[in-house]
Amino acid sequence: MSYWQLIKQSPKDTSFGFTHFLYSSVGQSFFMSLFIPVWLSEFTMDNVTFAKIYGVATFLGAMALSQVGPWIDRMPIRKFSLLNGLFLSFGALFLSFATHWLWLGVGITFLRLSAQGLMPLTGATAMGRYFDKDRGKALSFASMGMSTGELLFPLLVVALLNQMGWDTLWRIIAVVLLVGFSSSVLLLGRKGESSITTGKRAENKALVRRLWRTPPFLMLAALAIYTPMITAGILINQNLILEAKDIPADWFAIGITAFGIMRISSSLISGPLVDRYTAVRVFPLLPIPMIIGVLALLLIDHPYTMIFFMGMVGTSISMGGVSGTALWAELFGKESIGTVKSIVSTMMVFSTALSPALFAPLYEHYFVPTLSGVIFFSVFLSWRAIRMLERKHVFATVVE
Repeated sequence: MSYWQLIKQSPKDTSFGFTHFLYSSVGQSFFMSLFIPVWLSEFTMDNVTFAKIYGVATFLGAMALSQVGPWIDRMPIRKFSLLNGLFLSFGALFLSFATHWLWLGVGITFLRLSAQGLMPLTGATAMGRYFDKDRGKALSFASMGMSTGELLFPLLVVALLNQMGWDTLWRIIAVVLLVGFSSSVLLLGRKGESSITTGKRAENKALVRRLWRTPPFLMLAALAIYTPMITAGILINQNLILEAKDIPADWFAIGITAFGIMRISSSLISGPLVDRYTAVRVFPLLPIPMIIGVLALLLIDHPYTMIFFMGMVGTSISMGGVSGTALWAELFGKESIGTVKSIVSTMMVFSTALSPALFAPLYEHYFVPTLSGVIFFSVFLSWRAIRMLERKHVFATVVE
């Protein structure tokens, strides 16, 4: 089945997933970064201070996500989505009234939890639960919502900031979230989904405890979060990489474009691959494009390698997003996908928050050994994932 046939056959379900990934942009780093200059001026602080506030907010959001995320498997997705939309709207409104850096941090925490954490969790869980045969394509299409936001929202926000204050803009965002997102959920969300029974809720709580004590799952989760962690370290420490390779900064900007293009195009390819070969076979291969890109960056001294490198990283990110969610559904069942993915999402948020500070001194003083280490751990995690997935029966015992 083609993407067009899938959308035509299930327009509401696919649009439901796309909408969540689209609105998740509000809490993503690329969206927040658009307001940094005005926040620094408004609250009289420097970049280092804001980075600390942002890091703490991200950690707090991750901690809350680990507690709130599993609730998606304990109530109808439509209800969970509506409650999250209301909370996100409140967070945007709260942020707009911030008059001190402390309240700014609280508002960012709300947005990181609700938009960056729960929105994609809801969209991916819905696609994993609603689709069996074409799950890969459904996840690919839904994830295009985030890519659409990355392309459209920066230009829109910059234009609006030239016409109004940042606080006014966030109040408008709050209204759009309250009216636009909530209306979309009411229109597109499945009605009549039954809540999970009390017994099942207890099982999901027990599942969380068992997953944290299951080394094979933790190994797969490590591979799932590895590429996003490396990417965060690259984006924040781009100046160190450019300096080490003696590449002008303009080339990194072009590389970001290549990252976005390859993320979109590879998403369209990853879905059919998962549907044809299963996520069990595709998932362990997700680091391969990034490995090829890192090798090119190490061995070739030319600005073009930055474009190629970023494009390959974007490919791995896309493969991981699609095959990862599909893998949890294949291993643990559709009813537990939200619980499993919330754990992985929490791990990812923590790792991406630590990554910039971890890699900064490594890129500055040990550039070649660090990238060599990235390749080594990519190969190791991929190999271990293959070995773990050869014994799928281990995961069946976790959900029993």
